[in-house]
Amino acid sequence: MRAVSVLVVLICHLQINILPGGFVGVDVFFVISGYVVALSLLHRSFKGIADFIFGFYARRFLRIFPALILCVSVTALLTVLFVPQSWLSQAVYATGRYALFGFSNLALIWFDDGYFSPRSDFNPFTHTWSLGVEEQFYLIFPLMFLALIAPWVLRGRKALPGLAVLAIASVASLVYAWHLGNADARAAYYLLASRWWELASGVMLAVLHASYPNWRMAGRWRGALAIAGLVLIGFATLYADPAHFPYPWALVPVTGAVLFLHGVAGDRPVGDKIGALLSQPVALYIGRISYSLYLWHWPMIVLFRWTVGIDGPLEIAAAIALSFAAASASYHFLETPIRRLGHRQFRFFNIAVVGAGLASIALALFTYSALFAHRDALTLSVTKDQQAWYPYAYDRPSEYTGPTFAGRTLFAVGDSHLGAYEAMLHWTTKDLKMELWARGIDDCQLARLYYPINGSDHCQALVENILSGIEAKAKPGDIVFFPTLRGHRLVDQWFHFDLEDVRGYNASEGFAESLRFAVDQNLPYFERLASKGLIILLDLPKPTMMTVPYRCADWFNRSNPICAAGDTVPRSLMLELRQPMIAALDMVAQRVPALHLWDPFPLLCPEDPCGVYDATGPLFMDGDHISGHGNQVLLPAFRAEIVSLLQSH
Repeated sequence: MRAVSVLVVLICHLQINILPGGFVGVDVFFVISGYVVALSLLHRSFKGIADFIFGFYARRFLRIFPALILCVSVTALLTVLFVPQSWLSQAVYATGRYALFGFSNLALIWFDDGYFSPRSDFNPFTHTWSLGVEEQFYLIFPLMFLALIAPWVLRGRKALPGLAVLAIASVASLVYAWHLGNADARAAYYLLASRWWELASGVMLAVLHASYPNWRMAGRWRGALAIAGLVLIGFATLYADPAHFPYPWALVPVTGAVLFLHGVAGDRPVGDKIGALLSQPVALYIGRISYSLYLWHWPMIVLFRWTVGIDGPLEIAAAIALSFAAASASYHFLETPIRRLGHRQFRFFNIAVVGAGLASIALALFTYSALFAHRDALTLSVTKDQQAWYPYAYDRPSEYTGPTFAGRTLFAVGDSHLGAYEAMLHWTTKDLKMELWARGIDDCQLARLYYPINGSDHCQALVENILSGIEAKAKPGDIVFFPTLRGHRLVDQWFHFDLEDVRGYNASEGFAESLRFAVDQNLPYFERLASKGLIILLDLPKPTMMTVPYRCADWFNRSNPICAAGDTVPRSLMLELRQPMIAALDMVAQRVPALHLWDPFPLLCPEDPCGVYDATGPLFMDGDHISGHGNQVLLPAFRAEIVSLLQSH
């Protein structure tokens, strides 16, 4: 059954269109884990509370952490070598670090965008969230077992009161999953509290089987239950909706797993065609290495995604082969020898194992942190050149000797493109001895004009807070700069947009109407700032690329499909796409005399075609955010623009 679970997860991760709900294999794993762990405790002799608890944790350490530590450490090294720093890889370090402690599910809530977000697809540690759920369950399981199950089992009685408590707690967990799914779907997916009922389902089934060892159903009914369970699991792998998970869709695979386990449990093989099928040597072997295969398959997929891609049959076959090879090596040369130590069960040995496990985690954490701390020295990517690639690199000698404006403030309000101008803004205000006041607008679209301002309560409050903050601090003659992307993306960091769709939308009446609406929406804000004697500055649309430079700059990733469009775009295409926005911005400038327009386009695209690189370095980090070198290229012109505006007002 573990083989079935891990294979559907593997297929889903490689080709989601084949098994779009294959992620439910994890839910089947949860049920199996609860069942197997509970059954092992029910069949183990009780020699005291300390021996019970330390013995349990010792076995969990021996089972989980050696393979996990190896996988996380090797994956960290490969990530440092081959994965550039970017928004897509931003959550990688924190996720892997927390995975060593069994809390990566929390890291994915705090630092990422959720299991089905683009960043999760590029995080080689995303899959460890399920280990986090299990490990957190194992932290409390011995105490739960001692309180709810052991008192009755030790007396030779049926553990029905404990089962009743577990059932009530499971219902509460399921209700919480439903509630949290409506309030915070990401937390509902990752948290133990909303997944507890899945592991507890396996526990309750194990307790029932141990309490009623003679409870056997007729063979044909057991076979029918097993088949029904497989049908439910298969149905979920095809149709489970991630938008409604874990409630209600996790009920389908969990119910299927419980039915199947109950159908095959017992002394007599079920059917016995099902038992014979799932007892084939290949199935049994995949089941034995399932834990390692689960550990290794996702980092392999993600590392392929970062380098040569994972779209073609050769890449998919190579990722599968490497996953199985790594899983087999881990199982035979690490897990099996270490697990054999678990046969030696006595108190001081268990304490020693727990202590050694904690020490191993601490050592792994030190190694992991050291790898990422020395990332720039170790990486094989040319993006290690911070000055060229990243817009927050400030190391530059100041050669400016022009006029300065001490006591004046440059206010900068924008989205991620404010961050992309970070070095340029830093050096402009430093050279001119001005103060820089910068605020992000999230996804609220203030002053972008490409989209209307988001009308949510959060955005309305944020816009008012920003404008009030500017008014409280600004003096007449200060400048408010609104940098953003006022053009069409041709590529995101993980996929291409259809060029003809982009051109069609750009020329459509719908886009023209959206621009008119956004202009009318933003005008009151511009007029409000102008009435305070402030200068307003907007940047005109920059070129946008058809490739993702930081993902295509190295020998090991240039063949990636994301790089297929090349490093240049026709200048005529860029001029065509930006024309409607320029017309809208000209309209705004005519209606608000204090508003000025600055055009970075001629510097970023001085000739045909527009390119990612100039003679010195990369102008863009990704498809539309400029690089550190791009900041240096724009700095003299932007600084001159600020000087001109300040001198003329």
